[in-house]
Amino acid sequence: MKKSYPGGRTLAQWRGLSYDERQAWATQEKCDALRLWAACTKRRRCRRHRTCRGDQFDCLSRHRETSPAAARVRDDAICAAIDARLAIGTQGAA
Repeated sequence: MKKSYPGGRTLAQWRGLSYDERQAWATQEKCDALRLWAACTKRRRCRRHRTCRGDQFDCLSRHRETSPAAARVRDDAICAAIDARLAIGTQGAA
């Protein structure tokens, strides 16, 4: 079976995730896409593993508060594609 859904999952596996699990996955992907691990000052292991290893929600909100408006527009464009994937496989989604 082809695993073309987020996180290398099948459609059945993706549908089996709760909304909170999907949201956590999306937040992790946003942190990685924005390369927030490169500027992480709290955890050295984030830079070593090149992925967010701490509280992704806190990291993303802190970045959002401190970034200039032009960077926020660019970041929103990157995050919009990730947010669109949250609806994959949910009832009512096309």
